[in-house]
Amino acid sequence: MRDLELQKRLLAEVEPVTSAMGFAVVELAVGGKRHQTQVHLTVYRPDGVGIEDCAAISRNVLPRLELIEGLSDATLEVASPGLERILKHPREYSIFKGRKARVLLDGETEWRSACILEVADENVTLELDGEARRMPFSGVRKTKLED
Repeated sequence: MRDLELQKRLLAEVEPVTSAMGFAVVELAVGGKRHQTQVHLTVYRPDGVGIEDCAAISRNVLPRLELIEGLSDATLEVASPGLERILKHPREYSIFKGRKARVLLDGETEWRSACILEVADENVTLELDGEARRMPFSGVRKTKLED
């Protein structure tokens, strides 16, 4: 199974479980060696993610992963996104809507303070300098969450 197909399949198995537990999947990464598949799952909840939460998610998700045909000797690591996470995918902007961030816009050399206001289609609306500014994701070089 190709990596992208495997990621999509795993996400389809994992998201209903984490969602029912009150968590959003921020990132799912698959790696490992020939006879072992390592799955790294990053989850988020507005009021935080603790060690007990990660353990509970692992107990609920790992048995589902073990049932997937072609997934060899799966291990699972569950983590929170961290305080200053760099956003990697457009879907993360939706998860972190309302959060303060530092952004580096295309064509600029200085980081700017922002708040993620809205996400629609291929665009994000950020509050910059007190004004809402809608732009395509391609106009944002990098975004880091602030605590």
